[in-house]
Amino acid sequence: MNYLFVVDKFESALWHAATARASIVNGLVLAADTFKSPKALIQYILESEHDTIIFSWRRAISDIAKFRNLTDVLNKLFNKKTIILLIPDYMGLEEKNFENEKVILNLCHGYFTTNQELAKLYMNKFPNFGKPKVLHDLPRLDLIEDVLKEFPSKSSSKKDKVIWVGNSRWGKRQGYVDHKGLASVILPLQKLFKFHSKCFQLQIIDSSKKGKTHFETLIQIRNSDYLIQASNSEGTGLPVLEGIALETKILTTNVGIVPELVELGLSLNIVDKNANLIHDRLHLLKNLKIDNKKAYLKYIEKISEESLVLQDIKAPHFEKFKSNKYIITYFYWRFRYIKALINTHII
Repeated sequence: MNYLFVVDKFESALWHAATARASIVNGLVLAADTFKSPKALIQYILESEHDTIIFSWRRAISDIAKFRNLTDVLNKLFNKKTIILLIPDYMGLEEKNFENEKVILNLCHGYFTTNQELAKLYMNKFPNFGKPKVLHDLPRLDLIEDVLKEFPSKSSSKKDKVIWVGNSRWGKRQGYVDHKGLASVILPLQKLFKFHSKCFQLQIIDSSKKGKTHFETLIQIRNSDYLIQASNSEGTGLPVLEGIALETKILTTNVGIVPELVELGLSLNIVDKNANLIHDRLHLLKNLKIDNKKAYLKYIEKISEESLVLQDIKAPHFEKFKSNKYIITYFYWRFRYIKALINTHII
C-alpha cells in the first residue's frame, strides 16, 4: 500500500509523528496549509498514486463537508482511496463537538486512535462507527539517534535542569484554557525555584512562539535532568517518549500513553497538576537513578510494528453542514496558505 499522511503544517507535532510513522511504511507526509482550499487538497489526493490516506489533522476532513460543490469529487475519492482518520486528542468527545465529529467519522472508511483509552471512549461515544484500532504516535527516532551521537553523555551543571516542552496556545480557538499547564503549573513552579534559592534551573520551550527547531528541542531535552508534562489530556504526549529516549527523568500527569507505559514497566513519576507537589517530587528524585532503556526499546519495537490496515471498513457518507460556514472556511484556508508561504520565504 502507498500511504499519504495529511497533517496541519510543516514542523508541527502532527508533522513529526506522521513523519516517524511514514518512514517505517515508506509513506509521504502532506501539510494541509500548502493548499489554498479543501477542494485543492482533495483534488491533489485524488490524482496522487497513494491508495491509503491517513488524516492526522481532522479539520482537513471536517472542512470538506462545508463546501457544497465537492460531492462528485468526494464520491470519486471514496471509490479510489481508503480514507482513514487518526484521532490525536480528546476534542471530539466533548458534547459541543459531537455532531461535527460524527460528520468527520462519516467521511472515513474507518479510524484509529493514538492511545487505548481513546479507543474505548470512542467506542462508547460513537458505537455506530465500528471498533477503532490503536495506532500509537512514534517519536522521531532518526533525530533522537542523531542527538545521542552528538551528545553521548548527559551534560552536568551545579543545579539540576528542568524542562517543559509544549504549545501553550493549544486548543485556544476551541475554548481550552491553559490545557498544557504552562500558566497554572510551570510558571508558578519557576517562582518556587527562585524562592528556594534557585534550587533548579527551568527551561521553557513553547512551540506557539517562534524559536527552536525540533532537533534543537531534543538537544535541550537531552541536556536536562527532568522533563515535566503538566497537561489536562494528551493523545500521546511525545515529549515523554523523547525524554525517556534521551535518558531524562519524567514527571507527568496521568495522561495519554502514560498509563500504558507504566503497565509496561517504565519508571515514570505520575503527579497531580500542582506546582508545589511537582517541586517536592523533584527534590525526592534528585539522587534516584532510573534506567528505562530496555523497556523503552521494547515499547518502540512494539508500536513500530503496528499495522495500518483497518479492521472494519465501512462506506463513507457525505453529509453537508447546514450553514454558511464554508465562507469562513474558505478565508481560513487562504490565510493559512499565505502564512505558510511567508514562513517558507516564498513570498
